[in-house]
Amino acid sequence: MTQEEIKNELKVIEEAIVKLQSGERIASVSYNGHSVSYFGISLHELLQQRQRLQGKLLEKEQNSKRQIVFSTHKGVQE
Repeated sequence: MTQEEIKNELKVIEEAIVKLQSGERIASVSYNGHSVSYFGISLHELLQQRQRLQGKLLEKEQNSKRQIVFSTHKGVQE
């Protein structure tokens, strides 16, 4: 996965989290001891997926920011 793909996936997950928390997407409804699920993923699973993708993104960003230093003492008298 590229950094751009990870960022896009994170955006989708963030939107799903907001919709689930705001009640726009109902995860389950319980009435008289009966429960019905309408959404295929729980908030906990979304949060775990977000954390996993954030870790991947951080790893890719750290790997892409390597610093190269060239050092020489040619012509320098000590």
